Amino acid sequence: LAFAVSAIVALMHDIVISIGAVSYLGYEVNSTFVIAILTILGYSINDTV
Repeated sequence: LAFAVSAIVALMHDIVISIGAVSYLGYEVNSTFVIAILTILGYSINDTV
């Protein structure tokens, strides 16, 4: 259970940092952005496992 919680926390950290950077820079959120976030999620969970 502890590993699952830490994996979810790591995923949330990666996504919050990515979305925060895009928000701070004022970029437009479009379908390419959503694909990029999903790609980051995929690589992050694959690296965690």
